[in-house]
Amino acid sequence: MISEGARAENVIAALGPCIMPCCFEVREDFIKELQSIDGQLMKFITERGGHYADLPGINKYFLLSSGIRPENIYVSGECTCCDEEKYFSHRRDGSRRGTMMSVIGIKNKRSEPL
Repeated sequence: MISEGARAENVIAALGPCIMPCCFEVREDFIKELQSIDGQLMKFITERGGHYADLPGINKYFLLSSGIRPENIYVSGECTCCDEEKYFSHRRDGSRRGTMMSVIGIKNKRSEPL
């Protein structure tokens, strides 16, 4: 969005429902990849009988690192794996699941779709 002319201070970001740290157990290869990207990302990994990653925290870290204001970042906090009444989850249900969709857009100055 920024490469298309948006200023970081004007961007509003929403992190919708996703697998949360309560359910997002990750393998060592995931952890090594995070560490190779930025050692600061290790603060989003917790150990409790396995390694669990804070996916919204990781994404918020990247948004903040891009210059987006903290007050312009919304995190839903809903876990798609925990709430089976509301959400599909590959981690919970395997291949017996549905799909979800999100939309991202930029309004140009004339308020017409790009």
